[in-house]
Amino acid sequence: MKPLKILIDDIRKWSPYYPSDNIETTSNYLQNIDPKPSYIINLSEDLKYLEQGYYACLLANANNDFIIPNVTTLNDISHFETSHLANISLKLNSLEISKLTDIDNFNFKIFFGTTSIKTLENIAKKIFEKYPVPILEIKLIKENNRWSFCNLQISNISSLNEQEQTFFAEALNNFSTKIWRKKKDKKTYQYDLAILYDPNDPLPPSDAKALKNFQKAADNLGIYVDLITQNDYMKLLEYDGLFIRTTTSINHYSYKFAKKAEDNNLVVMDDTQSITCCTNKVYLNNLLLKHKIPMPESRLIFKDNTISFDKLID
Repeated sequence: MKPLKILIDDIRKWSPYYPSDNIETTSNYLQNIDPKPSYIINLSEDLKYLEQGYYACLLANANNDFIIPNVTTLNDISHFETSHLANISLKLNSLEISKLTDIDNFNFKIFFGTTSIKTLENIAKKIFEKYPVPILEIKLIKENNRWSFCNLQISNISSLNEQEQTFFAEALNNFSTKIWRKKKDKKTYQYDLAILYDPNDPLPPSDAKALKNFQKAADNLGIYVDLITQNDYMKLLEYDGLFIRTTTSINHYSYKFAKKAEDNNLVVMDDTQSITCCTNKVYLNNLLLKHKIPMPESRLIFKDNTISFDKLID
């Protein structure tokens, strides 16, 4: 299991929040290499190039730790252009932002992909997926009655007011419950497995009973199981493996989960190649025919074919 570390430059800046054994100074992290990989939330306020917060992100890669933000994210933000959020801008203008109609600029903060502005919740989630940073501050401007992104920058905990501190603490707790909440089961697990499922799927690949059986089998093997949904994309790298038990396809969020897990060396079932091949009936038909594997009689139908479907069914 990966331990969680929250990096902060000065322990005193954590005073508004609950005490936590997960807190560690940035300088201590830089000077002490932990042989076990960790999951790290970097709250350092020195994230500029070659400052200690930047070095924490850089060394996390060498230490095989997963850290947010990582160096790539820092570099992307330092070279931010409004065109990078062009697709999200389209969604932004499809919203009815009634509270903003009388002003021409607006700032809001995103805490681990969430925001206190209900209308912008989905926008905040999309931005966080593109720029995984604990606290982001976004500036919007309105020109010709259309909203667009003007600026994006990393914010820090020392700049938060009391209301924002409360929202940040809740967002942090929801994002990574390992900080304050311990598992009820005191058993020590060797691995963490995420099972991706859709609780609203009317015909799920595995029903509730099957999922419980998976959890029981994993527990017997020393594997801790979390049931996750499409809303848990940014938490995926907390785990050692991903088991997809939602209906898969190329243009489905399950493929995105599988690709992210593969890119970060998690064990994945179904992997992207399996999704690509096994959800395609034309591919499967050809494969089964080639290897002379018995299957229901099948026909390949083309759009421009004139065919009697009654005859085909017979």
